[in-house]
Amino acid sequence: MQTFQADLAVIGAGGAGLRAAIAAAQANPNAKIALISKVYPMRSHTVAAEGGSAAVAQDHDSFEYHFHDTVAGGDWLCEQDVVDYFVHHCPTEMTQLEQWGCPWSRRPDGSVNVRRFGGMKIERTWFAADKTGFHMLHTLFQTSLQFPQIQRFDEHFVLDLLVDDGQARGLVAMNMMEGTLVQIRANAVVLATGGAGRVYRYNTNGGIVTGDGMGMALGHGVPLRDMEFVQYHPTGLPGSGILMTEGCRGEGGILVNKNGYRYLQDYGMGPETPLGEPKNKYMELGPRDKVSQAFWHEWRKGNTIPTPRGDVVYLDLRHLGEKKLLERLPFICELAKAYVGVDPVKEPIPVRPTAHYTMGGIETDQQCETRIKGLFCRGRMLVRWLTWRQPSGLQLAGRAGGLRPPGRGAGHAARRSGGRGKRRRPRCAGCRCGAAPERSRQPGR
Repeated sequence: MQTFQADLAVIGAGGAGLRAAIAAAQANPNAKIALISKVYPMRSHTVAAEGGSAAVAQDHDSFEYHFHDTVAGGDWLCEQDVVDYFVHHCPTEMTQLEQWGCPWSRRPDGSVNVRRFGGMKIERTWFAADKTGFHMLHTLFQTSLQFPQIQRFDEHFVLDLLVDDGQARGLVAMNMMEGTLVQIRANAVVLATGGAGRVYRYNTNGGIVTGDGMGMALGHGVPLRDMEFVQYHPTGLPGSGILMTEGCRGEGGILVNKNGYRYLQDYGMGPETPLGEPKNKYMELGPRDKVSQAFWHEWRKGNTIPTPRGDVVYLDLRHLGEKKLLERLPFICELAKAYVGVDPVKEPIPVRPTAHYTMGGIETDQQCETRIKGLFCRGRMLVRWLTWRQPSGLQLAGRAGGLRPPGRGAGHAARRSGGRGKRRRPRCAGCRCGAAPERSRQPGR
Protein backbone atom coordinates (compact mmCIF):
# COMPACT_ATOMS: atom_id res chain seq x y z
CA MET A 1 0.00 0.00 0.00
CA GLN A 2 1.28 3.44 -0.93
CA THR A 3 1.35 6.06 1.81
CA PHE A 4 1.30 9.80 1.24
CA GLN A 5 1.78 12.46 3.88
CA ALA A 6 -0.14 15.75 3.84
CA ASP A 7 -1.13 18.47 6.27
CA LEU A 8 -4.71 18.59 4.99
CA ALA A 9 -6.82 16.15 2.98
CA VAL A 10 -9.88 17.43 1.10
CA ILE A 11 -12.28 14.70 -0.05
CA GLY A 12 -14.23 15.87 -3.08
CA ALA A 13 -13.13 18.19 -5.88
CA GLY A 14 -16.36 19.92 -6.82
CA GLY A 15 -16.97 23.59 -6.14
CA ALA A 16 -16.89 23.15 -2.36
CA GLY A 17 -13.79 20.96 -2.28
CA LEU A 18 -11.81 23.12 -4.69
CA ARG A 19 -12.72 26.29 -2.82
CA ALA A 20 -11.74 24.69 0.49
CA ALA A 21 -8.37 23.63 -0.92
CA ILE A 22 -7.74 27.12 -2.31
CA ALA A 23 -8.72 28.78 0.98
CA ALA A 24 -6.47 26.43 2.94
CA ALA A 25 -3.55 27.09 0.59
CA GLN A 26 -4.04 30.84 0.99
CA ALA A 27 -4.33 30.60 4.78
CA ASN A 28 -1.27 28.38 5.15
CA PRO A 29 1.06 28.69 2.13
CA ASN A 30 3.43 26.04 3.49
CA ALA A 31 0.75 23.40 3.96
CA LYS A 32 0.75 20.30 1.80
CA ILE A 33 -2.81 19.67 0.64
CA ALA A 34 -4.17 16.44 -0.83
CA LEU A 35 -7.30 16.80 -2.99
CA ILE A 36 -9.04 13.47 -3.53
CA SER A 37 -11.84 12.90 -6.05
CA LYS A 38 -13.45 9.83 -7.58
CA VAL A 39 -13.66 11.69 -10.90
CA TYR A 40 -11.61 14.29 -12.75
CA PRO A 41 -12.50 17.61 -11.04
CA MET A 42 -14.26 19.07 -14.08
CA ARG A 43 -16.65 16.09 -14.00
CA SER A 44 -17.77 16.87 -10.45
CA HIS A 45 -21.47 17.49 -10.04
CA THR A 46 -21.11 21.27 -9.60
CA VAL A 47 -20.72 21.35 -13.37
CA ALA A 48 -24.41 20.45 -13.74
CA ALA A 49 -25.72 23.57 -11.97
CA GLU A 50 -27.49 25.69 -14.56
CA GLY A 51 -29.47 28.58 -13.12
CA GLY A 52 -27.16 30.71 -11.01
CA SER A 53 -26.24 31.73 -7.49
CA ALA A 54 -27.74 34.34 -5.18
CA ALA A 55 -25.93 37.44 -3.91
CA VAL A 56 -26.99 41.04 -3.38
CA ALA A 57 -25.98 43.01 -6.47
CA GLN A 58 -28.41 45.93 -6.90
CA ASP A 59 -28.82 49.21 -5.04
CA HIS A 60 -32.47 48.51 -4.24
CA ASP A 61 -31.60 45.09 -2.78
CA SER A 62 -30.14 44.55 0.68
CA PHE A 63 -28.66 41.94 2.98
CA GLU A 64 -31.84 42.16 5.05
CA TYR A 65 -33.99 41.21 2.04
CA HIS A 66 -31.69 38.31 1.15
CA PHE A 67 -31.69 37.18 4.78
CA HIS A 68 -35.48 37.29 5.01
CA ASP A 69 -36.01 35.48 1.70
CA THR A 70 -33.67 32.69 2.80
CA VAL A 71 -35.13 32.26 6.27
CA ALA A 72 -38.73 32.53 5.07
CA GLY A 73 -38.03 30.05 2.27
CA GLY A 74 -36.79 27.61 4.91
CA ASP A 75 -40.03 27.96 6.90
CA TRP A 76 -38.09 29.78 9.66
CA LEU A 77 -36.13 26.66 10.51
CA CYS A 78 -32.72 27.96 9.35
CA GLU A 79 -29.84 28.76 11.69
CA GLN A 80 -30.28 32.52 11.39
CA ASP A 81 -26.81 33.60 12.49
CA VAL A 82 -25.32 31.34 9.81
CA VAL A 83 -27.69 32.79 7.21
CA ASP A 84 -26.66 36.29 8.27
CA TYR A 85 -22.98 35.43 7.83
CA PHE A 86 -23.71 33.85 4.48
CA VAL A 87 -25.66 36.71 2.90
CA HIS A 88 -23.06 39.27 3.97
CA HIS A 89 -20.20 37.29 2.42
CA CYS A 90 -21.83 36.15 -0.83
CA PRO A 91 -21.19 39.34 -2.86
CA THR A 92 -17.50 39.26 -1.93
CA GLU A 93 -17.23 35.63 -2.97
CA MET A 94 -19.03 36.20 -6.26
CA THR A 95 -16.74 39.13 -7.02
CA GLN A 96 -13.76 36.94 -6.15
CA LEU A 97 -14.93 34.34 -8.66
CA GLU A 98 -15.20 37.07 -11.27
CA GLN A 99 -11.67 38.25 -10.54
CA TRP A 100 -10.49 34.70 -11.02
CA GLY A 101 -12.21 34.58 -14.40
CA CYS A 102 -15.86 33.52 -13.98
CA PRO A 103 -17.75 35.13 -16.91
CA TRP A 104 -20.95 36.36 -15.26
CA SER A 105 -23.57 37.45 -17.76
CA ARG A 106 -23.76 41.22 -18.20
CA ARG A 107 -26.31 43.90 -18.92
CA PRO A 108 -25.77 46.33 -21.81
CA ASP A 109 -24.36 48.90 -19.35
CA GLY A 110 -21.71 46.41 -18.22
CA SER A 111 -23.15 45.66 -14.79
CA VAL A 112 -23.69 42.08 -13.61
CA ASN A 113 -26.99 40.72 -14.85
CA VAL A 114 -29.29 39.09 -12.31
CA ARG A 115 -32.44 37.06 -12.91
CA ARG A 116 -35.51 36.09 -10.93
CA PHE A 117 -35.69 32.85 -9.01
CA GLY A 118 -38.40 31.42 -6.78
CA GLY A 119 -38.80 32.78 -3.27
CA MET A 120 -36.98 36.09 -3.89
CA LYS A 121 -38.46 39.54 -3.38
CA ILE A 122 -35.81 41.05 -5.62
CA GLU A 123 -33.76 39.67 -8.51
CA ARG A 124 -30.35 38.62 -7.18
CA THR A 125 -29.39 35.47 -9.08
CA TRP A 126 -25.99 35.85 -10.72
CA PHE A 127 -25.65 33.59 -13.73
CA ALA A 128 -23.44 32.72 -16.69
CA ALA A 129 -26.04 31.99 -19.39
CA ASP A 130 -27.44 28.59 -18.37
CA LYS A 131 -24.07 26.95 -17.60
CA THR A 132 -23.32 28.67 -14.32
CA GLY A 133 -21.98 25.60 -12.55
CA PHE A 134 -19.67 24.78 -15.44
CA HIS A 135 -18.12 28.25 -15.42
CA MET A 136 -17.82 28.37 -11.62
CA LEU A 137 -16.18 24.96 -11.48
CA HIS A 138 -13.84 25.73 -14.38
CA THR A 139 -12.82 28.98 -12.67
CA LEU A 140 -12.09 27.24 -9.37
CA PHE A 141 -10.23 24.39 -11.04
CA GLN A 142 -8.02 26.77 -13.04
CA THR A 143 -7.34 28.80 -9.89
CA SER A 144 -6.37 25.69 -7.91
CA LEU A 145 -3.65 24.95 -10.47
CA GLN A 146 -1.83 28.08 -9.31
CA PHE A 147 -1.08 26.43 -5.96
CA PRO A 148 1.65 23.78 -6.35
CA GLN A 149 1.08 22.59 -2.78
CA ILE A 150 -2.31 21.18 -3.81
CA GLN A 151 -1.67 17.59 -4.92
CA ARG A 152 -4.58 15.95 -6.74
CA PHE A 153 -5.60 12.32 -6.47
CA ASP A 154 -8.10 12.01 -9.32
CA GLU A 155 -10.19 8.84 -9.73
CA HIS A 156 -9.53 7.70 -6.18
CA PHE A 157 -12.50 6.31 -4.25
CA VAL A 158 -12.23 7.03 -0.53
CA LEU A 159 -13.08 3.89 1.45
CA ASP A 160 -12.82 5.21 4.98
CA LEU A 161 -11.44 7.83 7.31
CA LEU A 162 -8.50 7.29 9.64
CA VAL A 163 -9.41 8.36 13.16
CA ASP A 164 -7.17 8.05 16.22
CA ASP A 165 -8.33 8.98 19.74
CA GLY A 166 -11.05 11.25 18.39
CA GLN A 167 -8.73 13.02 15.94
CA ALA A 168 -9.00 12.78 12.15
CA ARG A 169 -5.68 11.50 10.82
CA GLY A 170 -6.31 10.90 7.13
CA LEU A 171 -8.04 8.40 4.90
CA VAL A 172 -7.75 5.22 2.89
CA ALA A 173 -8.66 5.32 -0.81
CA MET A 174 -8.63 2.98 -3.78
CA ASN A 175 -6.96 4.02 -7.01
CA MET A 176 -9.75 3.08 -9.42
CA MET A 177 -7.43 2.99 -12.42
CA GLU A 178 -5.00 0.52 -10.87
CA GLY A 179 -7.11 -1.19 -8.21
CA THR A 180 -4.54 -0.45 -5.51
CA LEU A 181 -5.00 1.01 -2.04
CA VAL A 182 -3.58 4.36 -1.00
CA GLN A 183 -3.22 5.71 2.53
CA ILE A 184 -3.14 9.48 2.91
CA ARG A 185 -2.08 10.66 6.36
CA ALA A 186 -3.14 14.19 7.31
CA ASN A 187 -3.64 16.35 10.38
CA ALA A 188 -7.07 17.55 9.25
CA VAL A 189 -9.69 16.31 6.79
CA VAL A 190 -12.42 18.20 4.92
CA LEU A 191 -15.42 16.24 3.65
CA ALA A 192 -16.92 17.84 0.53
CA THR A 193 -18.50 14.82 -1.15
CA GLY A 194 -21.93 16.28 -1.92
CA GLY A 195 -25.41 14.94 -1.28
CA ALA A 196 -27.14 11.59 -1.69
CA GLY A 197 -29.64 12.21 -4.48
CA ARG A 198 -28.95 8.94 -6.26
CA VAL A 199 -30.85 7.00 -3.62
CA TYR A 200 -33.98 8.18 -5.45
CA ARG A 201 -35.00 6.62 -8.74
CA TYR A 202 -35.75 9.94 -10.46
CA ASN A 203 -33.30 12.68 -9.58
CA THR A 204 -31.33 15.54 -11.08
CA ASN A 205 -28.02 14.27 -9.70
CA GLY A 206 -25.08 12.67 -11.47
CA GLY A 207 -24.00 9.09 -10.85
CA ILE A 208 -21.34 10.15 -8.34
CA VAL A 209 -23.77 11.77 -5.86
CA THR A 210 -24.11 8.76 -3.56
CA GLY A 211 -23.65 10.11 -0.03
CA ASP A 212 -20.20 8.57 0.53
CA GLY A 213 -19.01 11.21 2.97
CA MET A 214 -22.15 10.96 5.06
CA GLY A 215 -21.75 7.20 5.33
CA MET A 216 -18.11 7.43 6.36
CA ALA A 217 -18.81 10.06 9.00
CA LEU A 218 -21.74 8.08 10.39
CA GLY A 219 -19.55 4.99 10.58
CA HIS A 220 -17.27 6.88 12.97
CA GLY A 221 -20.08 8.07 15.19
CA VAL A 222 -20.62 11.53 13.71
CA PRO A 223 -24.39 12.13 13.70
CA LEU A 224 -26.33 13.03 10.59
CA ARG A 225 -28.94 15.72 10.91
CA ASP A 226 -32.24 16.51 9.19
CA MET A 227 -31.99 13.74 6.62
CA GLU A 228 -35.76 13.85 6.15
CA PHE A 229 -35.42 17.19 4.35
CA VAL A 230 -35.10 16.46 0.62
CA GLN A 231 -36.09 18.99 -2.01
CA TYR A 232 -37.92 17.99 -5.14
CA HIS A 233 -37.34 20.32 -8.07
CA PRO A 234 -40.63 20.95 -9.92
CA THR A 235 -39.20 20.76 -13.44
CA GLY A 236 -37.26 17.61 -14.26
CA LEU A 237 -37.56 15.67 -17.51
CA PRO A 238 -39.67 12.51 -17.23
CA GLY A 239 -37.74 9.27 -17.02
CA SER A 240 -34.27 10.72 -16.66
CA GLY A 241 -34.96 13.45 -14.09
CA ILE A 242 -32.62 15.81 -15.97
CA LEU A 243 -33.09 19.34 -14.67
CA MET A 244 -34.86 22.07 -16.57
CA THR A 245 -33.36 24.97 -14.64
CA GLU A 246 -35.45 27.39 -12.64
CA GLY A 247 -33.98 29.97 -14.97
CA CYS A 248 -36.59 28.84 -17.50
CA ARG A 249 -39.31 30.19 -15.23
CA GLY A 250 -37.17 33.14 -14.19
CA GLU A 251 -37.06 34.19 -17.83
CA GLY A 252 -40.86 33.93 -18.10
CA GLY A 253 -41.68 30.26 -18.73
CA ILE A 254 -45.07 29.02 -17.50
CA LEU A 255 -46.45 25.72 -16.20
CA VAL A 256 -49.76 24.43 -17.58
CA ASN A 257 -51.81 21.27 -17.07
CA LYS A 258 -53.48 19.09 -19.71
CA ASN A 259 -56.12 21.79 -20.28
CA GLY A 260 -53.52 24.50 -20.92
CA TYR A 261 -54.46 26.10 -17.60
CA ARG A 262 -51.86 27.79 -15.37
CA TYR A 263 -52.84 25.81 -12.33
CA LEU A 264 -50.47 27.35 -9.76
CA GLN A 265 -52.93 30.16 -9.11
CA ASP A 266 -55.16 27.57 -7.42
CA TYR A 267 -52.51 26.75 -4.80
CA GLY A 268 -51.82 30.06 -3.11
CA MET A 269 -49.38 31.40 -5.71
CA GLY A 270 -51.77 33.64 -7.64
CA PRO A 271 -52.88 35.94 -9.04
CA GLU A 272 -51.91 34.93 -12.56
CA THR A 273 -49.03 37.01 -13.91
CA PRO A 274 -48.86 38.25 -17.53
CA LEU A 275 -46.99 36.07 -20.03
CA GLY A 276 -43.30 36.89 -20.13
CA GLU A 277 -43.54 39.04 -16.99
CA PRO A 278 -42.63 36.77 -14.06
CA LYS A 279 -43.11 38.20 -10.59
CA ASN A 280 -41.08 37.13 -7.61
CA LYS A 281 -42.90 34.74 -5.25
CA TYR A 282 -45.92 34.42 -7.55
CA MET A 283 -47.04 31.64 -9.89
CA GLU A 284 -44.05 29.91 -11.51
CA LEU A 285 -41.63 31.76 -9.21
CA GLY A 286 -43.26 30.43 -6.07
CA PRO A 287 -41.13 28.41 -3.63
CA ARG A 288 -39.99 25.09 -5.10
CA ASP A 289 -41.69 22.94 -2.48
CA LYS A 290 -45.07 24.57 -3.13
CA VAL A 291 -44.70 24.30 -6.91
CA SER A 292 -43.81 20.60 -6.58
CA GLN A 293 -46.72 19.97 -4.22
CA ALA A 294 -49.08 21.63 -6.70
CA PHE A 295 -48.11 18.99 -9.29
CA TRP A 296 -49.12 16.24 -6.87
CA HIS A 297 -52.50 17.88 -6.32
CA GLU A 298 -53.02 18.20 -10.08
CA TRP A 299 -52.16 14.53 -10.50
CA ARG A 300 -54.74 13.61 -7.85
CA LYS A 301 -57.34 15.61 -9.76
CA GLY A 302 -56.47 13.90 -13.06
CA ASN A 303 -55.18 17.11 -14.64
CA THR A 304 -51.68 15.88 -15.55
CA ILE A 305 -50.67 14.45 -18.93
CA PRO A 306 -49.98 10.67 -18.98
CA THR A 307 -46.84 9.57 -20.86
CA PRO A 308 -44.90 6.27 -21.06
CA ARG A 309 -42.43 7.77 -18.56
CA GLY A 310 -45.00 8.96 -16.05
CA ASP A 311 -47.45 11.81 -15.71
CA VAL A 312 -46.23 15.31 -16.58
CA VAL A 313 -47.28 18.91 -16.94
CA TYR A 314 -45.94 21.28 -19.58
CA LEU A 315 -43.24 23.92 -19.22
CA ASP A 316 -44.10 26.36 -22.00
CA LEU A 317 -41.36 28.70 -23.26
CA ARG A 318 -42.68 29.37 -26.75
CA HIS A 319 -43.87 32.91 -26.02
CA LEU A 320 -40.29 33.95 -25.16
CA GLY A 321 -39.26 33.66 -28.80
CA GLU A 322 -36.37 31.91 -30.50
CA LYS A 323 -33.87 34.75 -30.08
CA LYS A 324 -34.25 34.98 -26.31
CA LEU A 325 -34.26 31.22 -25.83
CA LEU A 326 -31.06 30.71 -27.80
CA GLU A 327 -29.40 33.64 -26.03
CA ARG A 328 -30.46 32.98 -22.43
CA LEU A 329 -31.28 29.24 -22.34
CA PRO A 330 -29.24 27.55 -25.10
CA PHE A 331 -28.34 24.48 -23.04
CA ILE A 332 -31.96 23.89 -22.07
CA CYS A 333 -32.89 23.87 -25.76
CA GLU A 334 -30.19 21.26 -26.41
CA LEU A 335 -31.28 19.05 -23.50
CA ALA A 336 -34.96 19.13 -24.46
CA LYS A 337 -34.16 18.13 -28.03
CA ALA A 338 -31.73 15.38 -27.00
CA TYR A 339 -33.72 13.72 -24.20
CA VAL A 340 -37.41 14.21 -25.01
CA GLY A 341 -37.29 15.17 -28.69
CA VAL A 342 -38.88 18.57 -28.10
CA ASP A 343 -37.85 21.91 -29.59
CA PRO A 344 -38.79 24.49 -26.90
CA VAL A 345 -39.15 27.14 -29.59
CA LYS A 346 -42.06 25.20 -31.11
CA GLU A 347 -43.40 22.87 -28.38
CA PRO A 348 -43.83 22.85 -24.59
CA ILE A 349 -41.45 20.68 -22.55
CA PRO A 350 -42.91 17.80 -20.48
CA VAL A 351 -41.73 18.07 -16.86
CA ARG A 352 -42.42 16.55 -13.45
CA PRO A 353 -40.95 16.93 -9.94
CA THR A 354 -37.67 15.10 -9.38
CA ALA A 355 -35.40 14.67 -6.33
CA HIS A 356 -32.89 17.52 -6.35
CA TYR A 357 -31.21 18.54 -3.08
CA THR A 358 -30.29 16.64 0.05
CA MET A 359 -30.80 19.26 2.76
CA GLY A 360 -29.70 17.01 5.60
CA GLY A 361 -26.11 16.09 6.20
CA ILE A 362 -23.31 15.85 8.73
CA GLU A 363 -23.82 17.73 11.97
CA THR A 364 -21.19 20.43 12.50
CA ASP A 365 -20.63 23.51 14.60
CA GLN A 366 -20.66 26.96 13.04
CA GLN A 367 -17.00 26.63 12.13
CA CYS A 368 -17.98 23.56 10.09
CA GLU A 369 -16.08 21.16 12.37
CA THR A 370 -17.67 17.85 13.36
CA ARG A 371 -17.53 16.02 16.68
CA ILE A 372 -14.28 14.43 15.53
CA LYS A 373 -11.48 16.90 16.04
CA GLY A 374 -9.90 17.94 12.76
CA LEU A 375 -12.78 16.61 10.63
CA PHE A 376 -14.51 19.42 8.77
CA CYS A 377 -17.41 19.48 6.37
CA ARG A 378 -18.56 21.87 3.67
CA GLY A 379 -20.79 22.30 0.65
CA ARG A 380 -23.99 20.35 0.05
CA MET A 381 -23.21 18.22 3.11
CA LEU A 382 -23.81 21.14 5.50
CA VAL A 383 -25.98 23.56 3.53
CA ARG A 384 -28.88 22.48 5.75
CA TRP A 385 -27.71 25.21 8.17
CA LEU A 386 -28.86 27.69 5.56
CA THR A 387 -31.93 26.24 3.99
CA TRP A 388 -33.64 23.34 5.75
CA ARG A 389 -36.89 22.80 3.83
CA GLN A 390 -35.77 24.36 0.59
CA PRO A 391 -32.85 26.44 -0.74
CA SER A 392 -35.06 29.26 -2.02
CA GLY A 393 -32.21 31.75 -1.90
CA LEU A 394 -30.30 29.63 -4.42
CA GLN A 395 -27.29 28.96 -2.24
CA LEU A 396 -24.79 27.69 -4.82
CA ALA A 397 -22.30 30.20 -3.45
CA GLY A 398 -22.51 28.45 -0.09
CA ARG A 399 -21.12 25.34 -1.72
CA ALA A 400 -18.53 27.08 -3.86
CA GLY A 401 -17.22 29.53 -1.32
CA GLY A 402 -19.77 31.64 0.49
CA LEU A 403 -18.87 29.64 3.60
CA ARG A 404 -15.10 29.72 3.59
CA PRO A 405 -14.23 28.82 7.22
CA PRO A 406 -13.95 25.06 6.52
CA GLY A 407 -11.02 25.66 4.19
CA ARG A 408 -9.33 28.30 6.30
CA GLY A 409 -10.17 26.58 9.57
CA ALA A 410 -8.93 23.23 8.34
CA GLY A 411 -5.75 24.84 7.07
CA HIS A 412 -5.08 26.39 10.46
CA ALA A 413 -6.06 23.15 12.22
CA ALA A 414 -3.55 21.24 10.12
CA ARG A 415 -0.87 23.74 11.06
CA ARG A 416 -1.82 23.69 14.77
CA SER A 417 -1.65 19.91 15.01
CA GLY A 418 1.97 20.24 14.07
CA GLY A 419 4.45 18.05 12.28
CA ARG A 420 3.23 14.93 10.59
CA GLY A 421 0.99 13.54 13.30
CA LYS A 422 1.50 10.58 15.62
CA ARG A 423 3.52 7.58 14.57
CA ARG A 424 1.02 5.01 15.82
CA ARG A 425 -1.23 3.48 13.21
CA PRO A 426 -4.80 4.83 13.36
CA ARG A 427 -7.65 2.41 12.79
CA CYS A 428 -10.31 2.97 10.18
CA ALA A 429 -13.79 1.62 10.79
CA GLY A 430 -14.09 -0.20 7.49
CA CYS A 431 -10.97 -1.85 6.11
CA ARG A 432 -8.92 -1.47 9.36
CA CYS A 433 -5.81 -1.34 7.21
CA GLY A 434 -3.87 0.59 9.83
CA ALA A 435 -4.47 -2.12 12.41
CA ALA A 436 -4.03 -5.16 10.17
CA PRO A 437 -1.44 -4.63 7.41
CA GLU A 438 -1.80 -8.22 6.21
CA ARG A 439 -5.36 -7.40 5.06
CA SER A 440 -4.42 -4.13 3.38
CA ARG A 441 -5.34 -5.35 -0.10
CA GLN A 442 -8.93 -5.94 0.90
CA PRO A 443 -11.06 -2.83 0.27
CA GLY A 444 -13.22 -3.73 3.27
CA ARG A 445 -16.81 -2.49 3.64
